Amino acid sequence: MNANSRVISSLIGPLLACVISACAAESSDPMAAVVVAELDRPVSVVLSWHGELRVIVRDITPDNSGDEYFGGPLLSIQIDAEDERIATHDFQTSYGLFCLDIIDLDGDREPEYVLVSGWGRGTSARRETITVFTVADGALVERYRAPYSDSFGSGAWWNYEHHYRDTDGDGLVELVLNLQHTPIGKGGLEDPNLIPAVATRALEFRPSRSEAQQ
Repeated sequence: MNANSRVISSLIGPLLACVISACAAESSDPMAAVVVAELDRPVSVVLSWHGELRVIVRDITPDNSGDEYFGGPLLSIQIDAEDERIATHDFQTSYGLFCLDIIDLDGDREPEYVLVSGWGRGTSARRETITVFTVADGALVERYRAPYSDSFGSGAWWNYEHHYRDTDGDGLVELVLNLQHTPIGKGGLEDPNLIPAVATRALEFRPSRSEAQQ
């Protein structure tokens, strides 16, 4: 792994660890990396400007239902021991990892990692990518990647908001992307082709044939 990158790792309740992200330099896209570790307590991770981070191990309430906040940009862990769900995590930086969701999208009882990363959040030059990873053999495997936001001209922009819901009644949640954008003809956004053509997308993830047979 690049010496300039940083790795985020955390424990999800009784499960094995999560992995998360990294950025190599201000001028390049964040890189993903994985660390697998088993701990007896959840780990909070502070992510500061340009991917520098500090790991803080904290005691949480005995029922594992509490939040931990520790100043500045922070990955805080909220655990629901009943169904092992993890809340969304937002990062307040202008470059790097902006949002992380940990959720089972394919029904195999193993989490997928949904990352929104890029640069310019909170500025006029926002450009982000959404990526879905799973972990296999101690490494991150990319399962989906798409543009998440961009800007054009003088103040024109588009971006997705993402949500999770069962859109087809099969018992599995899908990743749903809802598009927002500056009205055509305003802010320099004259050409509708500059924004994604599909206003709403529901993305389905299914285990591989070998996983389904296990």
